[in-house]
Amino acid sequence: MKFTTGIQKLLPFGYLFLIVMGVLKESILYYQLGINIIRYSSITDILISPVEDLVSHPLVFAVVILLVMGAYGLPAYLAKRRDRKWVRKVAGLKNGVQMNDEESAVHFTHMFIKTLVFMLLGFFSGIGVAEGTGRPGK
Repeated sequence: MKFTTGIQKLLPFGYLFLIVMGVLKESILYYQLGINIIRYSSITDILISPVEDLVSHPLVFAVVILLVMGAYGLPAYLAKRRDRKWVRKVAGLKNGVQMNDEESAVHFTHMFIKTLVFMLLGFFSGIGVAEGTGRPGK
């Protein structure tokens, strides 16, 4: 029951994130071509755009899976080594503050979410730039 309520709280944020990724990617792509995509597209086109990019090429799907695994693995790796000085600096932890396992899990989960969001936004905006500067005859 607790899991489903957590998913219900996160689902609107997932849709919002898909919209932001779709608008960002499509705007960057079509701006380079001189087209105002917001005027000509519907919300479904924008929602489907990142999902379409994921499933259109197996390499893109594999890279996104690796990004997600990396974004999950980094905070898990740092959580195990949270007492080291360089980990505290990277994770933004204060030197004198000791955290228990629960506080550490919450901190590194938030770090995972922030890392994943910026990685995915950067990845999809990069796809928009690359597709917009494509070579003729493509």
